[in-house]
Amino acid sequence: MSSSLPPPSREEMERLARHSDWRPADIRRSLTETVYADRHLWLQFAHYVLLGAGVAFLLSGVVFFFAYNWAALPRLAKLGTAGGLLGVTGLVALLAPLRDGLRRVLLTATVVLIGVLLAVLGQVYQTGADSFQLFLLWSVFALPWVALIAYPPLWLIFVVLLNTTLILYTQQVGVAWEVLATSIVLFVFNLIVWAVVYNLRSHDTAFSWLIKLIALWTATVATVNTATGSLGDNLPSLGLALLLATGLYVYWVRLGLVERSVFYLAVVGCSVIFTVLFLFLRAVDGAWALFVLGFALVGSISLLVRYLQSLNRSWRED
Repeated sequence: MSSSLPPPSREEMERLARHSDWRPADIRRSLTETVYADRHLWLQFAHYVLLGAGVAFLLSGVVFFFAYNWAALPRLAKLGTAGGLLGVTGLVALLAPLRDGLRRVLLTATVVLIGVLLAVLGQVYQTGADSFQLFLLWSVFALPWVALIAYPPLWLIFVVLLNTTLILYTQQVGVAWEVLATSIVLFVFNLIVWAVVYNLRSHDTAFSWLIKLIALWTATVATVNTATGSLGDNLPSLGLALLLATGLYVYWVRLGLVERSVFYLAVVGCSVIFTVLFLFLRAVDGAWALFVLGFALVGSISLLVRYLQSLNRSWRED
C-alpha cells in the first residue's frame, strides 16, 4: 500500500527550522514548493477549470440542440451532425499537435459524443431497445479509451456508465429481486470497481479524488442498504448487507490508519453512525425515539469530528 502523507504546514516547517540548521533560503524554497501555490500553479488550475467547463458546456449544448430541434431536423441532419461532431473531435484529438492535457479533454469529449450518436441512432431508427442497452454499448465503446488513457474524468464517466447500466438493467429486464438484493449487488459491483482503480492508480496523485469519490459512493450505497433493510422484513438480506459493509469498513479503517488519511475513517464513521441509528429506529417505535435519534446524531457526529481532528493533529506532530 502506498503512503500519502499530507504536505507539512508552515508552522511545522518553522518549528523544524528552530531546532535544526535549516537555512532561511531553504525554508522559503520548501514553502514555495510544498505549501504555497505560485502564480504558475494558479494559472494552470484556471486553465484546466476553464477548459473543462468549456468542453462541458459545449457537450451540453450539443445534447440540448438535438432535444430542442429533434422534430424539425431531417434524419440525415440528425445522423450527420452527431457523426460529424464525433469524427471531427476524434480526429483532432488523435492527429492534431496538441498538449497532453487538451488531447485528453478532447478524447473525453469524444467518448461522450459516442453516447450522443448511439442515442440518435436509437431514436432515428426506433430500435425499441431498452435504455440499459444504450449505456451498455456506450460502456463497451468507451472501454478501449479508458484502457489506453489514464485520465481521471474519463474514468469517472466510465464508472457512471457502468453504474447506470447495472441500475437500468435491474429495473427494465425484470430481474426477480427485491430492492435490497439489487442494492447489495450494486454495492459489491462498486466495491470491485474501487478495488480495481485503487490497485491500478493509488500511486498516481491525480487519481486520488476519483478513488475517494468511488469509495464515498460505495459507502453511500452500503448505508442506503442498511436503511432499506432496517425498514423491511427481510432479515437475511439485512444481515448480508451488514456483513459485507462490516468487512469493507474494517479494511478501510486499517487502510486509513496505515496511510494516515482521515478520509476513510470519516466515511466509515459517518456510515456506522447512520447504520446504528437506523437499526435503533427499527428496534424502537414511537415519537420519543425520533427525539432521541436527533440528539444521538448530533452528538455522535460531534464526537467523530473531534476524534478525527485530534488524530490528524497527532499525525502531524509525529
